[in-house]
Amino acid sequence: MKKVIFLCFLGLFFISLLYSKPEISFSEKSFDFGEVLETNGKLHHKFIFTNTGDEPLEIKKVKSS
Repeated sequence: MKKVIFLCFLGLFFISLLYSKPEISFSEKSFDFGEVLETNGKLHHKFIFTNTGDEPLEIKKVKSS
């Protein structure tokens, strides 16, 4: 009986590992500065994101366009 209970818990543990993952959610996915002149100086914009998943979120690469 103890082996059956142990195997059930072990199975549930591995299933939870398969379905738990980091997931990123953004408040906005793009931003348009419009027409920009060089004389306007540096521009910046903050993108706010949240990890809505079950595991830590690791950002390895960021690309702008």
